[in-house]
Amino acid sequence: MADHPGGPHVDGLSPPDPGGRPGTFSLLAGVWLSDQRELHRGNLWVWPGTHLRSGSYLAEHGADALMNSGPYPTIELGEPVQATGEAGSVLLAHYLLAHNIGGHDGPPRADARADRALPAARHRP
Repeated sequence: MADHPGGPHVDGLSPPDPGGRPGTFSLLAGVWLSDQRELHRGNLWVWPGTHLRSGSYLAEHGADALMNSGPYPTIELGEPVQATGEAGSVLLAHYLLAHNIGGHDGPPRADARADRALPAARHRP
């Protein structure tokens, strides 16, 4: 199995809404529905600090650069890490945090996490 998944992405970039804007939101939220303490069990992979570097990139190049950058802006990613947790754990992350799913190399199991993209009350997509 590969050490980590392919490249990261930002949720909501495709497909865009009918007006061509990305489907943005305010927060990534994940809840572990079962224990996921071991590595390589379908864990979510995250690239720490990429939300800050992406924010700087977009401040310099403008928000439209997000739509023209593919699945993720062209920035220094660093090394990814696997998120782990026990049932009931919650992951809250900035919407620009680079992330991707990972492979599962253990015994069969039910889905271990429920992920949602959450808009703030006054968020304008």
